[in-house]
Amino acid sequence: MNILFVTSDFSDTPTLHVYDDLEKAVMKLANCKKIPPEELDGKSLYASTADIMPKVDWVIFYDFELEKRDLKIAFSASNKRYCKVATYVADLQRWPGDYVIHLNDRYDALLMMYTHLGAALDFKDRKRRRGMNIVPIRPDYYMRNLKRPYFHLAACVNPELFKPIDRPPRYDVTFLGATGYSCYPLRDVIWKELTELSRNEKWRILKKTSPWGASLNRSISKLHGKGEIVGARYAEVLALSKIFIFGTSIFKYPLLKFPEAMACRTCVLADVPLGAEDVYLEPNWNFVSINEKNWKSKLKYYLTHDREREQIAQRGYETVMKHHTTEVRAKQLVDWLEANK
Repeated sequence: MNILFVTSDFSDTPTLHVYDDLEKAVMKLANCKKIPPEELDGKSLYASTADIMPKVDWVIFYDFELEKRDLKIAFSASNKRYCKVATYVADLQRWPGDYVIHLNDRYDALLMMYTHLGAALDFKDRKRRRGMNIVPIRPDYYMRNLKRPYFHLAACVNPELFKPIDRPPRYDVTFLGATGYSCYPLRDVIWKELTELSRNEKWRILKKTSPWGASLNRSISKLHGKGEIVGARYAEVLALSKIFIFGTSIFKYPLLKFPEAMACRTCVLADVPLGAEDVYLEPNWNFVSINEKNWKSKLKYYLTHDREREQIAQRGYETVMKHHTTEVRAKQLVDWLEANK
């Protein structure tokens, strides 16, 4: 099978590097080529790929990147579609009605990190994303309205980066991530109360918000220079923490944070995401389920019951090694693309 990735190099980009790791794993299993999307800017997709990779079966984009960089690629310039086109789909929450129409119209298949949605953002001024309202939505909205086949590209990690470290823990509890009550109510409560709680309990904590800026514009190497906890430094912090605590947001996504921490054999405390069973997340088995009312009591319990915490962390580690490494996901993806080409 022949795959052309029309994607940028995300290896130095926080979070998005997961796609770069996945593509490298896919390249070991199929005949692949990769070019930056700028190479097709202003051109016809089908006419261009005929020269770049004549026998291509699949062309894979990252739709978010095309939109943010305002790249103009003619997807339907030719009636002769001799290859299929797929896109990575990460964020579902932006005015889903319009986004579903866009995905159905443009692509032949969707590679979806998430399949369910807990809430949606509706902007009065959608072009400038101003006047945001949070609106309720059926969790299965996408599954009911998408007309294209999809592959559940659930969050996965590179075990060469996210792995246990054979050193004593440096932190009892670590909180790293974006905050703000409108989107992250559980995180907001934890952020405001964790410092005082830890001082009273004499816990060693690390508490820091995510670096500011859009994903595409952030660089791991530059953020390292500013003291931010990203890349290998982020993986090391997770591995040296007894507990990693966070909230999934109002969107209830099974975030990348789950397998990142679990791969480091660190105990995860978080609320239960939508579709937890689809990604082998079992509350109080391979992670600890919390909410705004009980997170303190559960944090205290698992920091004073080492054996139970370590058992949960071990089961989380085994879950990721079996189901959520880049190698596992790459094999699943290649098999799916082969069956649907």
